[in-house]
Amino acid sequence: MSTTNDAGVPGQRPPRDYDVFISYKQEDMLHTMSHLKGALERREMRTFVDFNLDGGVPFRPAINEAIEQSKIAVMVVSQNYHLSPWCLNELVKILEWNKKWGLIVLPIFWGMNARDLREQPRYFVENIGQGEKGFKQDNPHQVQKWRDALRTLGMIKGWSYSTGLHKTEAELIEEIADKISAKLDHSE
Repeated sequence: MSTTNDAGVPGQRPPRDYDVFISYKQEDMLHTMSHLKGALERREMRTFVDFNLDGGVPFRPAINEAIEQSKIAVMVVSQNYHLSPWCLNELVKILEWNKKWGLIVLPIFWGMNARDLREQPRYFVENIGQGEKGFKQDNPHQVQKWRDALRTLGMIKGWSYSTGLHKTEAELIEEIADKISAKLDHSE
């Protein structure tokens, strides 16, 4: 990872084109994330979600660039987030950027307990990164990197949500958007 910005100036953080980058497991949360993106944009926050990408754009470099150009990274950790190599690689990049440039990290545990990320019970560990066809990981170093990233994420104070108890999903989305907006206001 280079320490130069887009202008080639060493030691300066690259420009921030986005207020918020959202990392999520598409199969679990696509519909919900489209609503969260809309709620954030109604609050005038420039938001990157992977469905922002134009056709023909190399996916992984574009995602990494969007992370680097964001002020806040929101990880929506659902039941299957830890199965996805794509999500886990985003998480590793986000935590690296947090450490290097102070990217604000906001985990949202959606129907998921942060304790599972910290303690990593056997059923959880056995499936890390194993959820997408063609991405079976035989590389123990990579799996350990993902485990460490998940454990770190589980140690960050986040917000826990699940639908159906006292609020509708729409109410939860608005509440989350308000909290993200408040964090962004405090970071500027």
